[in-house]
Amino acid sequence: AYLAKIGLGVLDALTGGKGSDLGQTAGMFGCAAANALSLRSNRAAETQADLEGARLMAAAGYDPRDMAGFFETLYERSGAGASAASNDHPDTARRVAAIDEIAMTLEVAPAPVRDTREFRRIKSKLIGRR
Repeated sequence: AYLAKIGLGVLDALTGGKGSDLGQTAGMFGCAAANALSLRSNRAAETQADLEGARLMAAAGYDPRDMAGFFETLYERSGAGASAASNDHPDTARRVAAIDEIAMTLEVAPAPVRDTREFRRIKSKLIGRR
């Protein structure tokens, strides 16, 4: 983000700034390019976080495929029409596929944890807040 800001500043200086048509056009395209690069790196970071989360789940005795199921449920409930291009999250189908792929390489407990007293307690608190 810092490098993009410097680049946009240089572009602004070279094209006459916001006071000229060229400067305004260059600034508009420069901002769009900086946003596109930022989205791509944010999506990569989200994917990396998903995969690390899957590893941690397996290590803690949970089935990481449950995280993939969560993303599918969230996608279905939030309106499947949301475009991945409009946010910094990877496409849901890609997230699920990546989690499913890494889950095959992880040692998952034969009877993974799916419910605990603490989970039920927190869930009941959340349901009560609707």
